[in-house]
Amino acid sequence: MAYAEAGNIRGSVTLRMPRVHAEKLAPSIEFLLQSVDTPPSSLEAIAISAGPGSYTGLRIGVSTAKGIAYAHNLPMVAVSTLEGLAVQVQPFAHSGHRILAALDARRGDLYAALFEVVEPSLEIPLQRHMEDAALPAEELVKKLPSDGSLWLVGDGIPQLLQGLPRIPEHWHPLPWSVVHPSAPALIPLAMRAIRDKAFVDLASFEPTYIRAFKTHPPRPRHSNPHPVADKP
Repeated sequence: MAYAEAGNIRGSVTLRMPRVHAEKLAPSIEFLLQSVDTPPSSLEAIAISAGPGSYTGLRIGVSTAKGIAYAHNLPMVAVSTLEGLAVQVQPFAHSGHRILAALDARRGDLYAALFEVVEPSLEIPLQRHMEDAALPAEELVKKLPSDGSLWLVGDGIPQLLQGLPRIPEHWHPLPWSVVHPSAPALIPLAMRAIRDKAFVDLASFEPTYIRAFKTHPPRPRHSNPHPVADKP
């Protein structure tokens, strides 16, 4: 999470512990606002990463953001998680370069979107060449350009590359440690959406799940997995 004024980031908090968002998200937001001496009532808008991503993580994040927005009568904007990955490369690329953002969607699929750099400036939106989708790696490869520089970011990239006999020379994979989901990286996208008044309807807004949530049947329970023969 991050706090910005006039597009300038004044503070941010990153949680790197898995499966703690339900417990740590609200206290972390409170800590962030206290650290920048800003009460929630002074906020002008809320921005949320809309997905795609973990069903549980998205649900917790969106529910928390909606709660703050409702409580303080704030408008909310939503930006693509995949575009938030791609814009981190934009200042270092050249016009015409493409950026593939791909996240591991589990069950053999990747969440992916393809963008083109119009200008290497965060003030100029990336041009989309593919909407957010969930695809198997081999199908995604077929949709990628055959020439021109292509940057690849996201934790789904190793899965994409492992089935290839070789990595094309014009592909430039970047490690997860360099480019990963980041609240500060979403600020330019959020500020643009706020300027355009592209606010979501709080009552009806849902994250970008792309595919339906599936549960697995519970494992059968046994009162005694190692039964003992009846005594005579």
